[in-house]
Amino acid sequence: MKENIWIFGLLLLIVAFFFDGEILKFMYIIRLDFLINFINFISYFWVVVFILVMYIILLKDEKKIMLFGLIVVSTYILTILIKMMVMRERPENALVLEPDYSFPSSHAAVMFSTIALMNKEFPKLKWGFLGIALLVTFSRVYLGVHYTSDLIFGALLGYGVSRIFMYKNAIFNKIKVFLSVK
Repeated sequence: MKENIWIFGLLLLIVAFFFDGEILKFMYIIRLDFLINFINFISYFWVVVFILVMYIILLKDEKKIMLFGLIVVSTYILTILIKMMVMRERPENALVLEPDYSFPSSHAAVMFSTIALMNKEFPKLKWGFLGIALLVTFSRVYLGVHYTSDLIFGALLGYGVSRIFMYKNAIFNKIKVFLSVK
């Protein structure tokens, strides 16, 4: 099942690269004045930070919070490094001016980096976490500050980083349990 997500994501990324311009043109057409302020609000850095703080409050456990922080910070640093290597310019006609490069989307990467841990800890809320990540991610293309491929790659990157950390953490915990038994 998880392999299918990666295959689907990579296919979606390839298709998005070919249709980035057309998707942005479509977003320009469907912009609605009453939605722009709401979408812009969702996209604010402080709103994303607020969402992350709410997730931390939900986690409660110090070790899980540390893992969460490590995942989010690592993902953010990785997106900055990739932005500096790729240096893809942002789309023209954006509703919001952003000072850095477009690829990959830090918003998408950070929001999707939270999904693996939050879904593991709160499986009943998994659709809520996915919905929040998708809403923040969609806000970026709706405002015209990212191409769709920036968002898809960012989402795959964030989710991938979180899966790696979750896997490494699980192995580390098994080793600790094994060593404490002896």
